[in-house]
Order: sequence, then C-alpha cells, then structure tokens
Amino acid sequence: MPTCPQCQKLIPRGVICRWRGVPYCSWVCTHAAGDRTACNGWDCGCTPYAKKRRLLRAHRVELRITNDLIQEEGLEDELEERLIEETGNTGFWLGEDPGGLDETSDCEDPMTAMSTMRRELDEREGFAQAAKDMLDSSAVKMDMERARMQLEDCRSQGL
Repeated sequence: MPTCPQCQKLIPRGVICRWRGVPYCSWVCTHAAGDRTACNGWDCGCTPYAKKRRLLRAHRVELRITNDLIQEEGLEDELEERLIEETGNTGFWLGEDPGGLDETSDCEDPMTAMSTMRRELDEREGFAQAAKDMLDSSAVKMDMERARMQLEDCRSQGL
C-alpha cells in the first residue's frame, strides 16, 4: 500500500483522492498539499472570499471557452441580441487581464487582513483597559491610604 505524501499514513484501498497524479489519503491532505478544487462544502480553512474568488476565476475561463465556441459557430449576433433583450446591456469583454481579474494565484485575502487588524485592535483595547484598571486600582489604594491616615488622626486626637 502506498503512503500519503502529506501525512505519511498508509492510503487505504479504494480511496481515490488524487491531485496532480499523486494519491493522497484524504481531501484534507490534498488541500494541505495545495489542491483547492474541493474547498466548497466543508470548512477547509479558506475564507469565503478566497473560495468565491477562485470560483469566479474558473467561471471566467469557462465563459472564454463558451465565447470562443460562439465565435467559431458564427453566433455573435444572436448572442448580442439575446443579451440586450435579457439584460438591456451588451456583453462584457472576457479577454485576458493579467493586471486585475485574472490573478494567477491567491493574493492576500482582505478578510484575513481585516481579522488581523481586528485582533490587533482587540489587543490594544485590552491593553488600554488593563492600564485603566491599574490606574483605578491605584486611585482606590490612594483613597484607602488617606482614609487610614484620617482614622489614625481621629484616634490620636481622641486619646
């Protein structure tokens, strides 16, 4: 039996998790190796934004193929008529755009950056609250010391 290149466990018979021709023991291991084709439907650790962006990128590729087929079959005019009828708009340009829509890899996810900033903000707020509590504690300690001294003064005057 072969072993999983990701977790080094034996791959059970009948398991058909493959990525780039390499067998893995589970979808979790293929995901850890870099396969993002099965991210939907389970909490793989990818943010919803990253999942949606990958799906949209794949959809643009499919639309380009469809657009090429329409041109090969000479149906551009029929497509444009139907688009205007259905949407009130002409079609969108689906050419390659390496500077924007067609990123080759997952760029930094704004949701991840946002959660990092929120965590930092929470830490700062926690620090500020701790400093405030410390100052309040010092003020209470000082008030108690004053009250103790006043009590001592009252006792000494009473003797």
